[in-house]
Amino acid sequence: MTRKLSTLAALLVLAVFITSCGKREEAGRKIRPAAPPKTAAKPALKSAPPAPVKEAAIVIIIDDMGNNPKEIDDVLALPGPVAVAVLPLLRYSKETAKRAEAVGLTVLLHLPMQPKGNPKGLGPGALISGMSQEDINDTLSKDLASVPGAEGVNNHMGSLLTEDPAAMGALMADIKSRKLFFVDSLTTSGSAAWRMAKKAGVPFARRDVFLDDLSDETYITAQFERLVAVAKKRGIAVAIGHPRPMTLKVLGEEIPDLPKRGVRLAGVSEALKADGPDAGSVSTGHHR
Repeated sequence: MTRKLSTLAALLVLAVFITSCGKREEAGRKIRPAAPPKTAAKPALKSAPPAPVKEAAIVIIIDDMGNNPKEIDDVLALPGPVAVAVLPLLRYSKETAKRAEAVGLTVLLHLPMQPKGNPKGLGPGALISGMSQEDINDTLSKDLASVPGAEGVNNHMGSLLTEDPAAMGALMADIKSRKLFFVDSLTTSGSAAWRMAKKAGVPFARRDVFLDDLSDETYITAQFERLVAVAKKRGIAVAIGHPRPMTLKVLGEEIPDLPKRGVRLAGVSEALKADGPDAGSVSTGHHR
């Protein structure tokens, strides 16, 4: 009897042990956090491609060429192409024009025109107030013969004559017949030259900045900065300078840095237009 009771007690203890283990296992299962539901990965958003940046352009015309053969040497040594405006009927006019054309530079006839003030420095081959259409045609023919390869014309001085619509109308009619373009140096705010060019259907441009009214490095550098600013505002800007040592020094230093500034040198042909709201300020120097 005692043996039976001992066996029964052992079975009871075993049953209790098994039951408690099951409860612990169940409790362990209950406290485990459920795995988070799987969600589909979201596609990465595609960013829009950056808008292309339009490079600003500047045109540089070097005036008053033809006086000295060294000047064309210095201009050709610049680290970028500029246009060359050659005065007519001078000793080195033809040589200068031919050398510039040979290396692909744009050549212009730098046509002397009557100023309001002292005509000193006007030079030969000038257009003067009161000339007839025939006189203008004849003068232009002789001037162009001394500047071979000229693709266009810009005025040397001319603050008086460019304000005369009749004279400018006669000149533009001749320029049109020769299939040339015209760049108004804008030596007076009252210039009718570009307006008459537009009326005649002559491709034209207007000067925006004179680089060297003063032959001072600080001044010329500031004018170059102004040129770049105008170009960035409007897309393209036209400057006129001269073959002076300080001007060429500044250009030699500034031109190589243009690509880093998002600016490039352009040919005159890129500046030719039908019209535009802005124009450069009138020169305070000897250009008038």
